[in-house]
Amino acid sequence: MMQEVPYEEYKRYLDKKRKCIVCEDHTNSTIWAKDSYFNAIECSNCGMVSIDPPLTEEGLNLYYQKNFSRREDAKTKWNKRLIQYEQDKLFIENFISTGKCLDVGCGGGLFLESLSKDFTKYGIDIDDTCIKYAKDNFKSDYRLESLGKDTFDPNSLNLIIMRGVIEHVLDPNSYVKRCSELLISGGYVFICATPNINSFTAKLYKEKWNLWHPIQHINLFDENTLTLLFEKYNFEKKIITYPYINTPYEDVKKDYQNLEKDLVNILQGKNVGRISPPFWGNMISVIYIKK
Repeated sequence: MMQEVPYEEYKRYLDKKRKCIVCEDHTNSTIWAKDSYFNAIECSNCGMVSIDPPLTEEGLNLYYQKNFSRREDAKTKWNKRLIQYEQDKLFIENFISTGKCLDVGCGGGLFLESLSKDFTKYGIDIDDTCIKYAKDNFKSDYRLESLGKDTFDPNSLNLIIMRGVIEHVLDPNSYVKRCSELLISGGYVFICATPNINSFTAKLYKEKWNLWHPIQHINLFDENTLTLLFEKYNFEKKIITYPYINTPYEDVKKDYQNLEKDLVNILQGKNVGRISPPFWGNMISVIYIKK
């Protein structure tokens, strides 16, 4: 959330501007939102929204080295995340529950370990603290690697999970391309916990959206732009959903009341001091299948 972003600490790590990661256009764009020295740029050609320029790889790695410890410190959020893991597990296992599974950006391994025992499980992460935790607590194969600089054989996996990952990486094309290389024909990619820029609250609140985080969330997809990206690498969409109702993050009555109050203020031209409430459409869960 915006108030948690230590802007000044990372300002010196700003990278160069990027072309649109979906259509590679770099001539036609508008500013979707601004926050301090960060701009969110919307491609006029395909609608993709990106932080431009984002942090460099060095800056991102520095930030993520502290990510697991930040999550451990936030116990309430940690407990909610564990409940959400169970719901995400049930969703993916409706389609696949056996074979070789790779969790990219696996954190401490907790989501991967929640999956069916019929999977042969692999996890990779760039945070050595995460990998140490996973190795100390679980028996699956955990590696300090990033996708594309990994040690897996082509056409060797049945499922790749990117839970809260695709919005974070500087080069999503390389990640999706590598997924296509590693998966067998008919293999799945499960994308979840990814912010949806086309949600009502994103468009209403902009930089006060509860998923606005210009250091972490540098690629802001919707269903269309995410699918356009995957289609470039021989994938087709299997199913998409927008988790909210019955997740540990929803409080329907309170969320709608807060949204109603804020909407009135916004329409009257008043400032809204708080960030947006959780709401339907904020997050995407989608399964792609390799042709």
